[in-house]
Amino acid sequence: MTPRRRGSDPLGPDGWVTRVLKPLRSEPDAFRFLIYVVVVAAVVVGLVLVVRAVV
Repeated sequence: MTPRRRGSDPLGPDGWVTRVLKPLRSEPDAFRFLIYVVVVAAVVVGLVLVVRAVV
């Protein structure tokens, strides 16, 4: 049995699968980052509109 490298385990130290987003590494990662930014911006705008409607 060969020893595993230190960084080869996909599980993080707490047991959760960790995925670091590196948008400059590839085109799919850049597109995924763009989608995340658009979704977060839409959520913020939506929250602001809801708060302004209530107040």
